[in-house]
Amino acid sequence: MSSPGSAQESAPASRRSKITPERAQELYTAVLDLLRESGYASLTMEGVAARTRCGKSTLYRQWGSKPELVMAALHGTSRTQLSTIDTGSLRGDLFAVAATFDGTDRDTALMNALTHAALQSPELLSAMRETLIAPSVAAIDAMVRRAVERGEVAPDNPAAPYVAAQLLGIMRARPLLLGRHSGEGFLVRFIECAVLPALGLPASPPAPLSLIHHRPATFPLPLFVHLTICRTPRYRHSDEKEGADMADITRRFGWRHLRSAPTAHIRHHRRGRLTHDGPGLSFWYRSLSAALSEVPVNDRELAMAFHARTADFQDVTVQATVTYRISDPAQAAARLDFSVDPDTGVWRGAPLEQIATLLTETAQQHTLDVLARTPLAAALTDGVTSVRAGVATGLAAEPRLPATGIEVVTVRVVAIRPEAEVERALRTPAREQIQQEADRATYERRAVAVERERAIAENELASQIELARREEQLVDQRGTNARREAEEKSVADGIRAEAEAARTVRLARAEAEAARDTGAARAEAQAAWLRAHAEVDAGTLHALAANRLAENLPRIDSLTLSPDVLTGLLATLGKPRAAA
Repeated sequence: MSSPGSAQESAPASRRSKITPERAQELYTAVLDLLRESGYASLTMEGVAARTRCGKSTLYRQWGSKPELVMAALHGTSRTQLSTIDTGSLRGDLFAVAATFDGTDRDTALMNALTHAALQSPELLSAMRETLIAPSVAAIDAMVRRAVERGEVAPDNPAAPYVAAQLLGIMRARPLLLGRHSGEGFLVRFIECAVLPALGLPASPPAPLSLIHHRPATFPLPLFVHLTICRTPRYRHSDEKEGADMADITRRFGWRHLRSAPTAHIRHHRRGRLTHDGPGLSFWYRSLSAALSEVPVNDRELAMAFHARTADFQDVTVQATVTYRISDPAQAAARLDFSVDPDTGVWRGAPLEQIATLLTETAQQHTLDVLARTPLAAALTDGVTSVRAGVATGLAAEPRLPATGIEVVTVRVVAIRPEAEVERALRTPAREQIQQEADRATYERRAVAVERERAIAENELASQIELARREEQLVDQRGTNARREAEEKSVADGIRAEAEAARTVRLARAEAEAARDTGAARAEAQAAWLRAHAEVDAGTLHALAANRLAENLPRIDSLTLSPDVLTGLLATLGKPRAAA
């Protein structure tokens, strides 16, 4: 049965049918913060609702249960992308990875909070691996793979597949072993002392190497026996591509032959006197009486990554690259120890490490000075240019660089990145503004569409009104035409009736006259006929009657008269006429 409080919370929550992405991101951040603070067992939906001021019913309706909410928070929270780190060397990549972790190691605290619950929930364990572990492992493996392709690490190095396990494992184990998280300083020392030596790389920064070729050499001495001495190939430093340009030494019994590359300046002292001095030299010497210095004069890249704080007390990570070269080898050899072992060609000291420390500390000092006077927003927009200019100006004004014979060629600032939470918070106003612009454009488009629909409706209504008016005019015109047609027809019918009547009268009169004339003619003819017959005798009349009868009788083809009939007719005709 729900409590009154939950009923009150569900009232406003029911009116919101969908959680915005920004609101969901806020909920995810609160869930992960509560996990780091109190652990998975103490995490409750009520605590999340109280932290985010959200209705508990909304959380249950959106995610259903606590495990689903935690998995959604793991999947939906953006983290620092290690896959974007590429400084050009494995050492620089690993140091940049160390720079991305703060002193509290929030991911380690989150993993500690979820470990016990994840072992009991396969879905939660899969989400934790997919969100927290797999991206970091894949990014570090990609760094090692690029190092193998560049030749920094041997392809068959057995420690290469375990670099990610070393870094992630020490971050997880140090809080349990020493009660302290793995900060950037500890990770840098761990990388220098444990990871790089396991990969066959020295702890010092990259410096020029000397490759001693694995090839037999014969030296013709007429008084000595031919000796062939083979040295095992050995790299002075880790960068094989740079080592191909450095000097190589061939050993003979009591003698050494040095052949340098054009990018290596060799200084050869014998018994305190400078015997050979210049780049690309090739000469014989005795190791017991020779003092050699090998100064690289090619352009070198120094990648660096360090933390800084802006004027509004926000931590940022700066990634930069300084390109430098040794312009005065004699001065550099006098100020720094560039001496090499005459037998092995290995530097006795770490001169390039000293140069890297000098450049890094100087660049970091000027970077801190620039960013300390720059707010975070300005640092993210124009900070790259200002930091590059400040570092370049500071390095140019550093007196130790020209005194050591070092010339800075160029300074590049790769990126200035804030913390993940700050970066996400800075993105929110821009996203909101973009969304508002999109909503405004949508509303304007809808308003224009409504206005067009209204104009179309008004046009249709005006068209209908005009059509109705035209139809009314058409009806009036049709009535007028019909009335006029009826009147004209009536007049025509009257005229036609009068004409018919007059014609009928005239015809009747003509017929009457004709009948009268005909009757008179007939009467006169009848009278004449009667007068003519009156004067004729009876026999003639009988003959005429018989003739008229014969004309009206059907045609008789043959007539048979018997003697009796003929006798009677003759007797009749023979009788005299009676007196009238």
